[in-house]
Amino acid sequence: MTICPFKNITGYPCPGCGGIRATIQLLQGNIVEALYINPLAVIAELLVVIALLWWIVDKIRGTETLKSIMHKPLPIAVYAALLIAVLLNWYWNIQKGL
Repeated sequence: MTICPFKNITGYPCPGCGGIRATIQLLQGNIVEALYINPLAVIAELLVVIALLWWIVDKIRGTETLKSIMHKPLPIAVYAALLIAVLLNWYWNIQKGL
């Protein structure tokens, strides 16, 4: 039994399965293991760290560059790339028997 409701119902891991384990491995310095467990989670965490650092720099400088970028609409290609990344990560989770 797992805490993932999707896996409990369907028997298949969801695209996010292994995210917590990947985070723990990343925090312990095991980057390769974290990427193996859930590469999308590692990439998402990297983006969160970058955004946090960017926000801190904006606060120090008194600017709002991150906020201005976040309010711009994204091109459809970005949404397509995100969907492909999620589907590839999901396929990866299924193939490795997570």
